[in-house]
Amino acid sequence: MKDTLSLPYKNKPVLITGAAGFVGANLTRRLIELGARVYVIVKRSTNMWRLREVEEKFSMHDVSLTDEKKLTELVRKIKPMYVFHLAARGAYSYQTDCAEMIEVNVRGTATLLSALREVPYRGFVNTGTHSEYGFKRHPLQEIDVLEPVSFYAATKAAATHLTQVFAIQEKAPAVTLRLFSVYGPWEEPTRLIPTIITRALKGEPLLLTQGRERRDHVYVGDTVEAYLFSALSAAKHKGAVFNVCSGRQYAIREVVATLEKIVGKLDKRWGTYPARSWDTDYWVGDPTYMARTIGWRVTTALEEGLKETVEWLRVHEKEYDRKVKRQKEK
Repeated sequence: MKDTLSLPYKNKPVLITGAAGFVGANLTRRLIELGARVYVIVKRSTNMWRLREVEEKFSMHDVSLTDEKKLTELVRKIKPMYVFHLAARGAYSYQTDCAEMIEVNVRGTATLLSALREVPYRGFVNTGTHSEYGFKRHPLQEIDVLEPVSFYAATKAAATHLTQVFAIQEKAPAVTLRLFSVYGPWEEPTRLIPTIITRALKGEPLLLTQGRERRDHVYVGDTVEAYLFSALSAAKHKGAVFNVCSGRQYAIREVVATLEKIVGKLDKRWGTYPARSWDTDYWVGDPTYMARTIGWRVTTALEEGLKETVEWLRVHEKEYDRKVKRQKEK
């Protein structure tokens, strides 16, 4: 069956920031697969472990997102048709410097959009986060008032607003995707799902909270398709914000129970891991607007996505072990 996305992206110049991250690496690999001419912006010090085996298939550029002069020169040279902006600071618990978050998330976004002013690109996709909404007790909608409770969420909300203003004032084909809990191949090894799976595959006990925390989980393959379809629709929906969510929330206990169906009985130690300040027993997005507007919706059920992730981690288990070891040594 022919890939419906192969034609719009084949041989097209595409620029990606944050390409070495979890979602960015999956998006980069997919665009290479579609035959796009891929250009990525990464810092020289970036660990390219997620992309090492495909490095010869894209062009890499070490340019600061806050250096408007060099950034403008680069985009004028590349003339990207589509731009995917995933670079961010503050998504991990060890990234706590608010000034760095402002520099990357806010100033970096504004500088990139400004640098692209003279480039006739067709689609710009900014990456937002569900955390912009703050804690609410109803399915989160794009029209909800933003009440961020962390510096990271606040700076991402600012970047979302900046993207909207650029889109409205300059008629730029730019949209924002608010990602919910993405999981799958190449996720950071210390995150919940890869941690559970890798420990389960080794027969090690699972140190868990009480397991009542809930999240709206979205498989990374579906998330990548959301980026690709959004970029193609950006000119028609300038300034729009879309939730990348499933519309269903799962407690950690449900995720673990689903994994047990895949890998067998697990040694669960409930209540042995401390709860975190940002955990909540209610967290789900409303996917209606994105489905109605551009036709994207989650197609990978949780069990199917977890099966794919388990099989992938069986192959990459040693690589993940090395990554965890390096993190502990820092």
